Amino acid sequence: EMLVERGAASVVSFDILPAPSGAWRDTRIEYVQGDLRSFEAVAKAVRGADCVWHLGAAVGPFHPPLLYQEVNVEGTQHVVKACRHAGVPKIVMSSSPSTRFDGRDIEGLSETELPSIPQKRYLQEYAETKAAGEMLVTGACCDELLTVAVAPHQVYGPRDTLFLPNMLETAATGKLRV
Repeated sequence: EMLVERGAASVVSFDILPAPSGAWRDTRIEYVQGDLRSFEAVAKAVRGADCVWHLGAAVGPFHPPLLYQEVNVEGTQHVVKACRHAGVPKIVMSSSPSTRFDGRDIEGLSETELPSIPQKRYLQEYAETKAAGEMLVTGACCDELLTVAVAPHQVYGPRDTLFLPNMLETAATGKLRV
């Protein structure tokens, strides 16, 4: 929605879930339900794009280890490969701060002072596979495919179905500690 607000002529929203019930209905936005684990589905979704914003991931500590590998690493490989095949010139990947966190205190450190990836160990499967995906994306950077990985602390918005609903559910149980 923000891309359309800022002038994008066409946006494809590719997600394993269907479009949220409150999603914008605009002719410039196409909602495509698909799975990052399917190269064919990813290739179809990126066709004709000027830039791919790769936000997809298996998130949290509760998935089977294989799912993290399939989505966060192999799914990212599909994004890179599909962009190359389709001639997409840019990828912006949403990585995670957890890729740089090894349990030591990082308060006050600048980006260049944080641990680099790959690390010797990770605190969870999610962080390890996001780091592997990030290395795939940044390693693919070349004149024909410009890539960058950013690591926001959270990604959420007006129709978020993951972060805010889970936080509110946790708060309702009374088990939230601040």
